Amino acid sequence: VALNIADNSGTMDELRDKLKSEILRAQKSVFGEKVRGYHRNYVKSMAVVLKIAEKCESKEAFITTVEDVLIDKLKDAEV
Repeated sequence: VALNIADNSGTMDELRDKLKSEILRAQKSVFGEKVRGYHRNYVKSMAVVLKIAEKCESKEAFITTVEDVLIDKLKDAEV
């Protein structure tokens, strides 16, 4: 989701705003009704992505960082 938002954003400010909107949208579904744990995990994951976006200077740096984090997490998940 984060990479899709990055692809459809023109600037880092727009990217950050879209990530914040996505977090708020997801939080409404979490707090508005009983939901499964994956919704809460999604909100937490998007919050981490937003922190990455706040530290990155460019979209390219953001995309590279998010991809690196995803690759590391997938390596950790290997059995």
